[in-house]
Amino acid sequence: MAARRTVVIIPCSKEKCWQTAPHLGAVRARDAYTSPLHKSAQRFAAANPGQWLILSALHGLLAPDDTIPGPYDVTFSRPDDPVISAVELAAQARRLRLAAADELILLCPDDYCDHLRAAIGPTSARVQLPLAGVALSDLARMQRRIDALPRPSERRRGDA
Repeated sequence: MAARRTVVIIPCSKEKCWQTAPHLGAVRARDAYTSPLHKSAQRFAAANPGQWLILSALHGLLAPDDTIPGPYDVTFSRPDDPVISAVELAAQARRLRLAAADELILLCPDDYCDHLRAAIGPTSARVQLPLAGVALSDLARMQRRIDALPRPSERRRGDA
């Protein structure tokens, strides 16, 4: 039996390392985003045995060790921001074979999930949206939901 493929996708954050250390140049994606919510999502994602990615409104889908050249302030929440195109995001999703995953855990706010789901397209994956319906302004509620998610060992016990 083939191993199940789980992919966790977490959002970037407005708070980035360059705000407190403007001298930094390029950094790994895992080190760029510094908000408490992002760090909590990153801890959850890194604790899972599968692949995890960061969704950046500017750069698209980033592996944790991908390099971000420097500071930026772009979000899917502002209609005039120069976000990654839908075509490029879909191309990234295809390259990463996201539609072929067994499980997708999208730890993103609704607007980010909307872009992701459109990019991934039809999938037979089990798609989890733990932050669905939580307003982006309600960071405390998002944090509580992430903190309450079952960790890998808990999920295996519950799935057996």
